[in-house]
Amino acid sequence: DDSEMALLLARMLADQGRYDPEGARKAYIFWLDSGPFDCGMTVAGGLRGRPNPDSQANGAMMRISPLGIFGANHDLRHVAEWARQDAAITHPHPVCQQANALFTMAIAHAIRQGCDGRNLYEQIVTWAEDMKVDGSLLEAVRGAAESPPADYVRQQGWVLTAFRNALWQLLHATNLEEAVVDTVMRGGDTDTNAAICGAILGAVHGRDAVPDQWVDSLLNCRPAVGQPNVRRPRPECFWPVDALELAERLLVFDQRDMPTNQMKEY
Repeated sequence: DDSEMALLLARMLADQGRYDPEGARKAYIFWLDSGPFDCGMTVAGGLRGRPNPDSQANGAMMRISPLGIFGANHDLRHVAEWARQDAAITHPHPVCQQANALFTMAIAHAIRQGCDGRNLYEQIVTWAEDMKVDGSLLEAVRGAAESPPADYVRQQGWVLTAFRNALWQLLHATNLEEAVVDTVMRGGDTDTNAAICGAILGAVHGRDAVPDQWVDSLLNCRPAVGQPNVRRPRPECFWPVDALELAERLLVFDQRDMPTNQMKEY
């Protein structure tokens, strides 16, 4: 669910050159109707018109990294607002919206400025303080400098577990591979924690930091009908074979290029 929702968001942004919450919502509903491998309860409820205002799950943050790439050439105030709007589609809780804003701003800022992990972390702390985010979120951000999340298993699926882990890895891992592997080894919601961690480490360390075998696996992932070992074929729009090209396309847009044409239907 992490990768497929992110891919649809990336395709929408690349095709239209702007973020539109209604277009994103339609894309996510298309994904849900496609019979995905997995879908969190908060995501499903939000897309079916039954949002859970109390949930602080990680399903909004897991999909939002393409908006950070797209936002590298945009005003960070706009990036933050788009990230909040996207979270609100399925995760209306203020903590989810605020965490989404910080995470997406961080990706955009790192790509634009080329900063290291320590400088990016300090910038995130400053943003969190200036935005007067919820106390639990501010505690998670500040606490990441000293320790990782206390419990990855019993608190799995919590957005602050995923975000604190990503910031901890940003400060303490020597490279992206180490950060992602260590994240997975800690257990809990491993795929989402790794996706979030990998996105922010990737923004700092760059594409070359991703191991070649991981890239090759993505670029050769074609779960088509009739292919050997494919138990659940998926529509081509969910194949990550053009992921690198998509990322490059997201980087070419700036504030002057934002069209007013109607969003493409997915």
